[in-house]
Amino acid sequence: MIQVVNGQGTLQIPLMITDDIIEGVVCLLQGNWPDLDENGIDHGGAVNILTSTEPSRPSMGSRTHSVAVEVNQSAVPDRIRLTTDNTDK
Repeated sequence: MIQVVNGQGTLQIPLMITDDIIEGVVCLLQGNWPDLDENGIDHGGAVNILTSTEPSRPSMGSRTHSVAVEVNQSAVPDRIRLTTDNTDK
């Protein structure tokens, strides 16, 4: 498990590493309803926990892309590695 953190909130979610996404990039495809614990950490994968309601400039649109986050290892390691390398076949 990892924690994805920024000034808006914190998610604790499983980690999946893939060769399809470049190093340093986090992709959260889809979330769920918030499931906040007593510390306000979301365990449901509600990605909007990390976004601001303040519109982006200059378009004044929603902030759904390019949300800066920090990724930290949580207390429970659970790491899955996926690869598109077909050399093992």
